[in-house]
Amino acid sequence: MELILARRAFEDSAPSLEAALRQARYAMESGLTGLAAWMWDRITGPVLQALGIHDAPGPGEAYPRVWWCPTGLLNLLPLHAAGHHSPAPAGVAPRTVIDRAVSSYTPTLRALLEASRPGRPPGHGDPRMLVVALAETPGELPLPAVNTERDLLTDLFADRHTLLEGRSATWDAVRAELARHPWVHFSCHGDQDLSDPSRGGLLLSDRVLTVEDVAAGHHRGEFAFLSACKTTTGGLTLTEEVTLAAALHHTGYRHVIGTLWSVYDRSAAAVSATVYGALTAGGRFSPARSAHALHTATRRLRDAEPDRPSAWMPFAHIGP
Repeated sequence: MELILARRAFEDSAPSLEAALRQARYAMESGLTGLAAWMWDRITGPVLQALGIHDAPGPGEAYPRVWWCPTGLLNLLPLHAAGHHSPAPAGVAPRTVIDRAVSSYTPTLRALLEASRPGRPPGHGDPRMLVVALAETPGELPLPAVNTERDLLTDLFADRHTLLEGRSATWDAVRAELARHPWVHFSCHGDQDLSDPSRGGLLLSDRVLTVEDVAAGHHRGEFAFLSACKTTTGGLTLTEEVTLAAALHHTGYRHVIGTLWSVYDRSAAAVSATVYGALTAGGRFSPARSAHALHTATRRLRDAEPDRPSAWMPFAHIGP
């Protein structure tokens, strides 16, 4: 009898819970829309104006590049997503960063200069893609789109990949393989400890690969895609450099794609498909165009879901 009464109570409350969830989602998306407009008005719009970037590129023209090197709490903001994203009237320049320039980030100017050095040898005679895929992690919600990303990468890099999947994706195995691969793609859960950002990281099958773990290594890598939550999120007091993406960049990975906050499973898979499609379009993998590929992917996702900025805003590129 108690079970029946509890079920009836739940069924009676379900409509109100769904309404509350819709209201919370609307408030979140509205808040992000307002944040994007504020960042344009107060930060990025004046910067682009000072740089002489007054409009979107014309047909056949290349997008200019902009590197953001924010400090303090500005590191928590998606400056690349700033703007008034409602369609601009005909003949009026779009007031958005993404429609005027390709954005990248750098933890420090020294890191950007180091990553931009020409002729830096990759350190790998037979480059391969390391794919770390965990569709299910103990104690966490399943990530069904991880399998989509895994299949995409194992197909594109058919004879040039190493797959660590499920229980085989242990802390020891990932650490060992990172040293042997110039390219890596993580598709799993990620988290950040805002009070101690060095403890944030990627949730592997047996333990977390932390920012501190990555920072202790040295790599000769070219490309890392962190298709996981909060991989470029710092802490409340230590916001600069103490992120997983920044740690990979500092320890040798030239190009790193990460996320500023939690991301949708399907959105991550969609961005991955566009990025890798662009980087392998010439018949060989070309990480040097990572920033442009991510720019294309996020613009495409924004245009497909104009009322859901949370789907595309988190993705960011670090590197030259």
